[in-house]
Amino acid sequence: MISLRRMRDSEFPGYLEYFIPDYASEIASNYRLSNSESLAQAKREIASDLPDGVNTIGHVLLCLVDPTESPEKAIGYLWYKQDLTMRRGIYQRFSHLSCLSRSRLR
Repeated sequence: MISLRRMRDSEFPGYLEYFIPDYASEIASNYRLSNSESLAQAKREIASDLPDGVNTIGHVLLCLVDPTESPEKAIGYLWYKQDLTMRRGIYQRFSHLSCLSRSRLR
């Protein structure tokens, strides 16, 4: 069983370590930018979108955890932006780490 919990301040640097290169790869692929240009773009966007890290108002960063195996270790992440006026969440990013096998996602 997989559960969600709020990301802690101490986990945010690890999230960035995973997210920025992954996002930069998508930018390079989609916009045909060089690796260095796409990495710089990814860093600019994350700094703009989440200036206060996990405490950025209106954004929710969650960790996916497997409470039966290792409840403290994140096996994935979910990031969404809250729209309280419309009473909805706007999906920003879902990521699962490679240590999570496909069979456990079903």
